[in-house]
Amino acid sequence: MSLAPSPSPSASRGQLVLQPNYFSSSLYVIPLRNDISTLIHHYHLQYSLFPQNPFALFKRIWLSHGWKWFHLKVYDAPSRQSFLNITLRLFLERTDISETLFTRTAALFGFYTLFYTQPLQTAPPLYSVSHVPIPIDDYRSLRMLPSLLATPDLLPLQPFSIVLLSLLLKDDVFYILPSSTVWPHTPRQLPREQVSMIEGRTGGEEGKRKRGRPSREEKERRRIYALERLDKWLETVKP
Repeated sequence: MSLAPSPSPSASRGQLVLQPNYFSSSLYVIPLRNDISTLIHHYHLQYSLFPQNPFALFKRIWLSHGWKWFHLKVYDAPSRQSFLNITLRLFLERTDISETLFTRTAALFGFYTLFYTQPLQTAPPLYSVSHVPIPIDDYRSLRMLPSLLATPDLLPLQPFSIVLLSLLLKDDVFYILPSSTVWPHTPRQLPREQVSMIEGRTGGEEGKRKRGRPSREEKERRRIYALERLDKWLETVKP
């Protein structure tokens, strides 16, 4: 399966776009997971120093890390659909009950910010996501999250998590899937495509003879062969 840039039916003539399956591959998923972890880590460091108004603090870190430009990375509709769905899914991934309460809350802040900063009424129009799939068990645990933020160190996060989650529920953002135990997402797991980066050519490629102009190695072999023939001929010539 090719992950290279290719023409898209919705792209202008001569324009190259990334195929949708690029965004479900390890080339995109693994670096994005690292970026989300970095965002949450820096937010935690700043929150431990300045716990007042935690959502405003999160937005400042969001902007300083360049996430404000995130929606401008992909314009082609099929690729953008995959781009947004995978990215939002990876933010929801960090709201899982296996994560710490702080990480889950920070991931909720990131999900909310990314979803509600989608450009609307643009010219030309950009594809936007209206609903985000979530397994029903993850949905229930997410709804319970604000009530768990009752310890002194997490209490400043509670009112903001209540408001943000209420807005998401009011706008019917979540599309409920069956339980996560049956792997209801499409694709089933991320990353779906595992891509190995190999430097240089493989042995099979080196053994193939290229058509067209000879390579530098071929030219060198021909030069040595010609010199050897010239030496032999000179040896046969009598003075």
